Amino acid sequence: MSRQFFEDTAISRYDEILNQFKNLAINRFQWDNLPTGLDSEILETMLIERGQLFCFKRDNGGITILPCVGTKKINIYGQFDEFEVMGMNGYRKNVKIEEGIRIKNNPIASPDINNLEVYAKRIDDIEMTQDVNTFQQNIPKIILSDENGKLTAKNLIGNMRKFKFVIFGKKSLGSQLTQNEVLDTTAPFLLDKLQDQKNNLINEVLTFLGINNHNSDKKERLIVDEVNANNDFISINLDLMYDLRIKACNEINEKFGTNITVKKREVEENGEIYNNIGGNNRK
Repeated sequence: MSRQFFEDTAISRYDEILNQFKNLAINRFQWDNLPTGLDSEILETMLIERGQLFCFKRDNGGITILPCVGTKKINIYGQFDEFEVMGMNGYRKNVKIEEGIRIKNNPIASPDINNLEVYAKRIDDIEMTQDVNTFQQNIPKIILSDENGKLTAKNLIGNMRKFKFVIFGKKSLGSQLTQNEVLDTTAPFLLDKLQDQKNNLINEVLTFLGINNHNSDKKERLIVDEVNANNDFISINLDLMYDLRIKACNEINEKFGTNITVKKREVEENGEIYNNIGGNNRK
């Protein structure tokens, strides 16, 4: 990709940022002994994009896990008695709740992808604003002059660039300068403030995902109680999702005689991965 490609506008990294967040979300948990053709990454992708799955036995006797939505059939507590399962190839089937096991991403069975898209958009906005603000720092002042004062202005600026302590000129120089106009195109330097806001958003999304995001720089500015409170919130977010997956595993294994397992990955390692692949790329 040539430099010219970047010249006309700030470059959006929305897709890359969203994919980074999705990679982190997908790799929070590791599933093993899943049905043939289904791996941990595919299952977690379906969970974060659809919010809930349903494990059931197909007509051929094989165990299948697919995204699902509730049908119109509900019980007196408003819970669905039946779900429609959907395959990526157009496969659809209605299954009753007692025919399988529901797997929820979180207690309300909502997808993560909606929040990840919002955070990716906000961070992308900040990065493009950083690009614009960086460019604005390079814009020179504009001097408006007629032909008589043009050479004088150029010579003055040339001497200033050579770090001259004293610049000598004719008496007529003063009148020539007063005839010139200067347009001040200076823009405020906002990169540091934008970077702080970007880091805050990154920490927010990592907390939402249940990933430790307290780096050493941030710890120095927080008291112990604040760090512990945030760590508790992170643990609660992750454990809520993990407990639902463990519950689903146990119920599936009991109902279908399988040996499916799920475990948490090292969340602090995931946080390091994010920082390395793009968390602080605009400092």
